Amino acid sequence: MRVRLSMLTFGAAVLLGGCAQAAAQPPQPPQREAVEGLSNPVAAAAGGACALLDFAAVRRTLGVTFDVAAATGAGRTRSCVLRATAARHPDLLLTESRTTADAAAFGEEVRPSGARRVTGLGRAAYRATVAPTRGRGPAVEIGWLTADGRLLTLRHTLAAGAPAAAAAALGGRLHALATEVDAAAAKARRS
Repeated sequence: MRVRLSMLTFGAAVLLGGCAQAAAQPPQPPQREAVEGLSNPVAAAAGGACALLDFAAVRRTLGVTFDVAAATGAGRTRSCVLRATAARHPDLLLTESRTTADAAAFGEEVRPSGARRVTGLGRAAYRATVAPTRGRGPAVEIGWLTADGRLLTLRHTLAAGAPAAAAAALGGRLHALATEVDAAAAKARRS
């Protein structure tokens, strides 16, 4: 399980580096190709886990506007990061991995120390706030185990200098977005 978490961290680093390159390039016009079930296909056009995110839904739920999406995958894990062209943070990171863990293993090995259990999302779920690091503000993260054996995490990192209370206050809104992502993931797997 710890190896899988390291892969998630690696995937996030690759994505964030890729977004830095994307942000350095001039913005491209939005792609108009149709993506079933999404009102704004731009995020989904990046592929991978970005197919589970919708810029308009993120803006409506979190109150943050993102316009850059980047996706990557490694082994059984795929990731997507959303951010604005003009700034590295805030950002939104989604990871999805297949797992054989059950709810008990999820609680023992995946849920971070100090994280709160969350109900109403998957077979088991947690919510945690993450302290700021150099160049990044605090973050709130929700992780859950889906009914069909997938581990999803959704982390919203704020801009440097944001108070820790701001991340904690976003927990309910991130939970609402996680519920939408969970429904989109289940629908995609049924298709």
